[in-house]
Amino acid sequence: LGGGKRLSHMMTEVSRLEDVGLARDIVKRRAIPVFLDIGQHHNDRVVSFYFQTPSGWLWEYGWGVAAASGQAEWGEAPIWGHEHMGGA
Repeated sequence: LGGGKRLSHMMTEVSRLEDVGLARDIVKRRAIPVFLDIGQHHNDRVVSFYFQTPSGWLWEYGWGVAAASGQAEWGEAPIWGHEHMGGA
């Protein structure tokens, strides 16, 4: 995800945590490349995973986004998960 200024990914926020789990199951069944598996960001507390679209974009699918309290939080490691799975 590093290197230069650029758009790194898009995100869909869903209204139920269950939707994140169901989407992850669908992605797995369809053998869609997963970049980061389910986990929780430190900065905004979102529970999400990242998959790769057919055109190569990373798409984050998540639930529970909270506003980050400060710029310093953007570099923090995840609270849990978000294991790098390859792809992109």
